[in-house]
Amino acid sequence: MSSQFLNIINTYIRDLIKLLDSARRGVVDRDVVLRALDELENRVDEIISSLAPERITDERFSAASTEIRELSEKFKELRSLVINGKYSRALSLISDVHESVRKAFRILQLIKAGAPVPVIIQQSPSSPLFPPEVILNVNPDALQVYNVLVRRGEISFKDLINELKIDVSRINSAIRTLQDLGYVRVYLLPDGTPVLRVVR
Repeated sequence: MSSQFLNIINTYIRDLIKLLDSARRGVVDRDVVLRALDELENRVDEIISSLAPERITDERFSAASTEIRELSEKFKELRSLVINGKYSRALSLISDVHESVRKAFRILQLIKAGAPVPVIIQQSPSSPLFPPEVILNVNPDALQVYNVLVRRGEISFKDLINELKIDVSRINSAIRTLQDLGYVRVYLLPDGTPVLRVVR
């Protein structure tokens, strides 16, 4: 099903590229290109609707809406370029639109599959994070460590210290808190380097 969706989008994108190139050469007029763009947006909307879960948490909703909003902005810019007859610039924007479609599609697939929030946030790092309240109530430093881990997936102690620039004893206390709450585990890399990984 997922490859079928992407194949449909890829076909529409390729058709739009051909039409933009033809419009740039004066072979087709703007209305033909705009109709193709409408059709592409309609297909993307259908895919988004079909992948939208019935229930969604704040984090998942935020990640999905961030990607969809970015995609909408790209479409809006592309439409403006076509309306103004700037076909060469529109052609250069197509790859960004295509990548935004794929990102939104991946996020929605992960959400529909029930992927853990950290995985979704790593795919959509610009979306806001709503960390568990229990972490904030127990240890504010743990919240900082958790936020870094959710964004990065895993991190070494050394890199964590460099990134947060807070006292080592406070970081150790924060890590213990997160481990006790079941949010973080310590793993050893093949070379023996300990890294923190977010669990949930």
